[in-house]
Amino acid sequence: MAGTGIFGGSFDPIHEGHRKLALEAVRQLGLDRLIVIPAANSPFKVGQKRASDTDRLAMCRLAFTDCPVIEVSDLEIRRGGVSYTYLTLKELAEPNEKLYLLTGADMFLTVQNWKYAPLIAQDVFIVGVCRASGGHLEGTEYEALKKHADHLQALGFSVQLLPFEPLPVSSTEIRSRLKNNLSTEGFLSPPVRDYIFAHGLYGVK
Repeated sequence: MAGTGIFGGSFDPIHEGHRKLALEAVRQLGLDRLIVIPAANSPFKVGQKRASDTDRLAMCRLAFTDCPVIEVSDLEIRRGGVSYTYLTLKELAEPNEKLYLLTGADMFLTVQNWKYAPLIAQDVFIVGVCRASGGHLEGTEYEALKKHADHLQALGFSVQLLPFEPLPVSSTEIRSRLKNNLSTEGFLSPPVRDYIFAHGLYGVK
């Protein structure tokens, strides 16, 4: 088995940048499957959820209906409380299976400080997503992430960097656009956008 990717986040809402990253991770890492896991309560975004757990989970499933290699899990939502990574890995770990945890650049730089970080080091490959142009890793962000990757390896983590050319959008910006009746063309998949308007999320009218 090539391995299983884990892609967690608030996904409030999930957008085309998330979808693009998920598909690129499957391609570059050669994954057999990738599990998208909406957080119940991210330790990094306490009290910041806008949509309900049910809505965020539904939108994630709609975003990947055409991607059989990608599944959406309610594991952290069912567990409730703060969504600590070590607990999720403990539930997902299986003998002889490689797990790859996708992390954004900011989170990659804090991995060693996460709750029970040594347990995380034992269970998973940490994949730092690094902004790239044309698939090439370069620039000051890459230098910082490469230096930190070396530091994490010295601490016993298995790590690698994933070049990725992101869409210039965030969930925060999308919520603002929706609230102010501005276009989200190209930023939300049609099923997700339809769900948002059907359920009146994020202040849409």
